[in-house]
Amino acid sequence: MKKQIKRLSPHQNGKVFGVLMAVATLPMFIPMFLMMMAVSPNMDATGNPVSFPSYAMIIFPIFILFLAISL
Repeated sequence: MKKQIKRLSPHQNGKVFGVLMAVATLPMFIPMFLMMMAVSPNMDATGNPVSFPSYAMIIFPIFILFLAISL
């Protein structure tokens, strides 16, 4: 017996898409994080030591996933 889809919920589809995008970008996350740590400068133009904000690479993907699920 064939079934026909009558309605697709935009809200539910948005949540599924958000989770799929978070999972799909995960394999690219680690290499990009390592490259950013390797090529970031150690000093700025005036000679002050700087460091790459590694917490941002961890917090932003989680924040985006949280927004995709909660909206």
